[in-house]
Amino acid sequence: MDIFRRRKFDEAMFARNRTLAIRVGQYQSSDIKEASFDYGYIKGDAYKPGGTCAGSAKIIFSSIITTFNKLDKIYPEIGLLVDGTYEWVKMGEYFINDIEIDRNRKTTKLDLMDGMFKLNREHITSLTYPAEIRQVIKEICLKTGVELANENMDLTSMNYQIEKIPLRKK
Repeated sequence: MDIFRRRKFDEAMFARNRTLAIRVGQYQSSDIKEASFDYGYIKGDAYKPGGTCAGSAKIIFSSIITTFNKLDKIYPEIGLLVDGTYEWVKMGEYFINDIEIDRNRKTTKLDLMDGMFKLNREHITSLTYPAEIRQVIKEICLKTGVELANENMDLTSMNYQIEKIPLRKK
């Protein structure tokens, strides 16, 4: 978005009367009854040591949709009407955690989670200890498939060593 368009976007966003829209793949606002997103400290698709937690969302479609599958990736977008056309902002990459079809109400509800859910499992290390904390962080990301937010995020300055393998809870 160029600087002129960005200025127009900001004006539209802060205007008293603004028009927002949502889309998820082929589905537009007219197909979506409700959408909510829960964000917190350092949520998203990349891991930042020291405070990452999973983001979540809920989308309710105003029809029965049977093509969604658990763990499918979806990419919701929020649109803002600027000078007669929508500017779309990606809300991130989400995975379908649960699908609820209500045939009486003719709705489909998706419960979504971002990629941080991959960290919600036991980590079994392959490292030899003592090990530097930066090696542990990199191993966790590699084994879970979670991207490290910034490869150079001061990991080089992390000289802390973990002397022995942490005990597993039983």
